[in-house]
Amino acid sequence: MLDGGGNPKVVQVLTRYRLDAVQAMIEHARRLGANAIVGMRFDTRYVTEMWSEICAYGTAVFVVEVSDPRADQDPLPLTADAAMSTAESE
Repeated sequence: MLDGGGNPKVVQVLTRYRLDAVQAMIEHARRLGANAIVGMRFDTRYVTEMWSEICAYGTAVFVVEVSDPRADQDPLPLTADAAMSTAESE
């Protein structure tokens, strides 16, 4: 695990590398025309005893607001039980 071994300076460096990986992912997504990233995760692996790789990845998407003609209707029930009773009454 990449936790810095209790050394605060190593933790600072690892945090900086994680932020750099996220920034690179964001810039790449923007170049692809995306305006959001979903399912973002980190992946780390040891390359050697003195070298580790930190990756940030996710799915670049273009999100648009959709007008829903049902917007004036009641919102969906918050529980499965409420959904069942609503379906049974229709």
